[in-house]
Amino acid sequence: MSAIDAAVTLAEASGWSLTNLQLQKLLYLGQMSYMGANEGTPIFSEDFQAWKLGPVLPTVYKAGRDYGSGPVRSLFHKGKLPPGSKRDTLLEVYDDLKGKSPWDLVAITHWQGGAWYKNFMPGASFTRIPKSDILDEYRARIAAS
Repeated sequence: MSAIDAAVTLAEASGWSLTNLQLQKLLYLGQMSYMGANEGTPIFSEDFQAWKLGPVLPTVYKAGRDYGSGPVRSLFHKGKLPPGSKRDTLLEVYDDLKGKSPWDLVAITHWQGGAWYKNFMPGASFTRIPKSDILDEYRARIAAS
């Protein structure tokens, strides 16, 4: 599965009302939830990067950047996740968080001690967030709840 397929799945579930920022954060939280429930296995192989406003998948960002801060209305001729646990996890995360503003989602992904927090360096560009850090964040969040 690709990150774009996962993004299309979420965008369609929202009626194409999510911004690029919201897509990024929901993809991150979905990836974390799935990895935590599946012994570190990711939904998609692409790595997030630690950008100023949180975790970003460059391929998804590039596909949706022309929409600016508005809803991403199309990701062109891309696919979506087939039925199964990966799709189910993403849709559960979306259902749980669909009422959150983009800035609420940024706050969630900027969790002190989380994967973004560990890897973001002001002024640095394109710092990869290791999947192991995302899994560690899942475990820390579970322990804290």
